[in-house]
Amino acid sequence: AGMLRNEVMLLDLKSALFGSAETGVLCEALKVCSSLTRLDLSNNGYVGADAVEQLTEAFGVSKQLKEIDLRGNGFTAKEGEALMAALDDGKGLDSMCGVAVSRLRDGSMVEVDLYFKKMGPMEGVVLGKVL
Repeated sequence: AGMLRNEVMLLDLKSALFGSAETGVLCEALKVCSSLTRLDLSNNGYVGADAVEQLTEAFGVSKQLKEIDLRGNGFTAKEGEALMAALDDGKGLDSMCGVAVSRLRDGSMVEVDLYFKKMGPMEGVVLGKVL
């Protein structure tokens, strides 16, 4: 209810055992919640192709998001491409999958430590888009 009233700025759902149905409900709320700036959906395991489509659609509408973490969900590189396209290649993001993309872009980050960051194919796409 707080999301629908635009009161929620951070939504931490890491390791919440989300599936496709839960992702669908979340995505509908994301489309109308203009206050949410930080979303953590990491470590939920693979939620399925339907959920990726729902996230892609919701991210295309939710331009206020500044930090998104999707690590540990087993997304493929192709799914990463679709998600990043919906996010305009992360141009409006400060952080994506634990990487400070805004600092990478402006040159203020000179070293990126990816040790134990759970980087998979999707995360590789993210890095490729922001570098």
